[in-house]
Amino acid sequence: MGGIPQVNPWVGLPQSTSYLKIRGVPHFSNHEGKVLTTPDDITRAMEGSPYKQWWKLTSAPRIVLESKASTSTIVYFNIWDSTKGTNGNALIGKRILILNQPCTILAAAANPGVPLCTNCWGADCPHFSWCLACWRENCVVGSGKCLFWKNRFDRDWINAKYAELNLKKSGTAGGG
Repeated sequence: MGGIPQVNPWVGLPQSTSYLKIRGVPHFSNHEGKVLTTPDDITRAMEGSPYKQWWKLTSAPRIVLESKASTSTIVYFNIWDSTKGTNGNALIGKRILILNQPCTILAAAANPGVPLCTNCWGADCPHFSWCLACWRENCVVGSGKCLFWKNRFDRDWINAKYAELNLKKSGTAGGG
């Protein structure tokens, strides 16, 4: 079939994905250290492992160096999974042989990235940020600083605060 590996396609209705990583994958796929490991090398190792019934990749694996001087990498990958994470949980803690190197499968934490300003979409910007609940500067809902967030389950406190804010509005609008 012209270099395309024979794979059995998976057909189903996935409900979720699990984000996993494999630590300790060699950076080079040959002994001389001249040929870089590719996502195809990783996929072949996954398909040849005893856990292949759980490898339902959503996309090609992503290879990241552990550090600039390291000869090993971390491979990040997503798999189709149930909402309970059955496939991911079955793989976590297992060891897989990749390029004759035993590697461990672990859960990966999603990195949400850097918060961006909603005015200019920049990370460092001249705009002030304010809380959407209490409208104070440099306060973020859910940060623990926001009084509205701290009292979100205290209905009496919230009603009193809104009444106070309405009095301030009506007092300034009506002139006193």
